[in-house]
Amino acid sequence: MHLTGTPLVNSPGDFGPQTPEPLQRALLDHLALFLQNNQWSTKALIRHIITSQTWQRSSLGSHQSDPANHYYTRGNRQRKDLEAWRDSALQVSGRLVAKTGGTPIQIDQAPYEGRRTIYGKVRRGFLPSIMRSFDFPGSEEALMKRTTTTTPTQALYLMNSPFLHGEARAIATQAPSIDGIYQSILQRSPSAEEKKSAQQWLARARRNSSAGSWEYGYLAKDSLDFKALPHFENGQWRGKAPLPDPTHGWLHWNANGGHPEGKRHAALKWTAIESGTIKINGNVKVPGDKGNGIIARIMQADGRTLKEWTVEPTQGVPTKIDDFKIKAGDEIWFVVDSRDDVAFDGFHWAPRISDEKGTISDAKADFTGPGLPPFAQLAQALLLSNEFFYID
Repeated sequence: MHLTGTPLVNSPGDFGPQTPEPLQRALLDHLALFLQNNQWSTKALIRHIITSQTWQRSSLGSHQSDPANHYYTRGNRQRKDLEAWRDSALQVSGRLVAKTGGTPIQIDQAPYEGRRTIYGKVRRGFLPSIMRSFDFPGSEEALMKRTTTTTPTQALYLMNSPFLHGEARAIATQAPSIDGIYQSILQRSPSAEEKKSAQQWLARARRNSSAGSWEYGYLAKDSLDFKALPHFENGQWRGKAPLPDPTHGWLHWNANGGHPEGKRHAALKWTAIESGTIKINGNVKVPGDKGNGIIARIMQADGRTLKEWTVEPTQGVPTKIDDFKIKAGDEIWFVVDSRDDVAFDGFHWAPRISDEKGTISDAKADFTGPGLPPFAQLAQALLLSNEFFYID
């Protein structure tokens, strides 16, 4: 059942006289006798099956003589279960740990160890989220045959999975080319059409530093050249060194707000993915009672200021713009300047953008870390492909 995709007996948990007689009774008897003659070694039985001509047949064979494939005239196309898929992803990324035995691991929590999924920790009644999403049975009751489902939740889980992002990054690092990524994941070279499509896609792939619709950076004084902050750590975008960074000083962004620097204005960038009319809401506040406050403004990429506010220490100011028309690709910048003295200029500002249907994006709720670089995005797409997920 696990090797061919279908069981020889339709009721694998019941071989009693009340069940229908299997069509492949002679084959079932042969395998039972083989198991008995080989000291009941399931390893020998598995080797016997997978080296057979029957198991090695392609699922692309003819359907005419055996439409339901009761007699295994062709292979059954089957989707990898959670264990096989996760281990395959670790294998192609080069992170699979061959060690056997040892304590169980948390497979859905950082640092996402590279041990085989069989060592994943299972607590009765509390399955890890990845196991719940991919039909892993609970330990509360015996299950003879696992249910297999294909749901949008599974695709969304993998598209946003930090584990899968890590494997995609590892593959792109060890094989930073289209041919190398195809060879690593699918064990073949791309066709001419696939390579052309990949080249076209990579040319327009997002190169934003963050994974979401917001970008975290700064504007140099008297400049409209948005620069992304280079480093993300502990929920904070900043310079590469701990604050104060030698280059960027105290400049940083987090989910709630940030801090400007003298010649670098803290800038939060949002890019519209479609045209329409939006509303902007929020509240900018300087929580401390020291310093001389900040200047906050909402701008467009061409330098036009939509609104501006001066915020004193301990003061909070609503930042609201109604019925503003935008086009797909337009950028809205939320910029904070210090008022000459940068000391104690930390601020809270997490804007919300909405339209008539509701919230489009919330800077606090949608705060993200680094996004995948283009080659890692290609690797992720192949890891999610049917060719990788299914066995033909």
